[in-house]
Amino acid sequence: MKKLILSAILILLFATNYGNYMEKLELAEEKIEIAEEQNDLSYLYEAFEIYLSLSKQMPDNSYLYYNLSVVSKLLQNDGNAVFYLRKALQLEPNSQKYQEAYEQLSAPIASKYNSVEKNKPLHYIFPIFFNISILGKVALGVFSLLIALVLVLFLKKKKKFYSLIFFAFALLMFLYAIVGNLTKKQEAVLLLDSYAYSGNSSFFEEIYSQPLPAGSVVKILKEQKGWFYVKLPDGEKVWLKIGGLRVVE
Repeated sequence: MKKLILSAILILLFATNYGNYMEKLELAEEKIEIAEEQNDLSYLYEAFEIYLSLSKQMPDNSYLYYNLSVVSKLLQNDGNAVFYLRKALQLEPNSQKYQEAYEQLSAPIASKYNSVEKNKPLHYIFPIFFNISILGKVALGVFSLLIALVLVLFLKKKKKFYSLIFFAFALLMFLYAIVGNLTKKQEAVLLLDSYAYSGNSSFFEEIYSQPLPAGSVVKILKEQKGWFYVKLPDGEKVWLKIGGLRVVE
């Protein structure tokens, strides 16, 4: 008897929550229709808040993220539109509806991105050295010194055994410098048009003559002092301010 009562209560709670969910979805859709009829953006913001509130309650619901993307696009916020659509695709990567929507959304952004002209800052002479961590630079420095020592010993034809040991140690240091800079590449979306820099400060050169367009998707390589070192869609690696990015978790 107790089990039947408990089951009935659970069913009632589920039905109530589902009913509230559907009511809020219908309310959001009504807000969007009114916004389009009256050309009033305030209703779009209200619809956005409804979907956002529901997504916090149901973070695994891809349909809510899709709707957030649609409303964001209506509000002409390409950054949020791409961000929420990428969230939906993470949950349902095989959805043809989401894939087609993303292709349609990303095409004009990609066109803007491809039209941005690149500058030629001096840091390109040694791009890798400028963008590795301090520990990586130390490891590369020790590696260089040990290689020099190995060459001296080898050229003098003395202590070849020791020279091989030094070489092995130097190789390990070099591998440490490489592996130490490998991080999990998280995906992020530019929420705003953002300038790309050659280092983690506005004092470094701007790599492009124009800002990168909002909605561009990048891969985060590392974070340092309020900046992200990222890989752009064309493979270029640059620094961007953290405030202009949102990580797709």
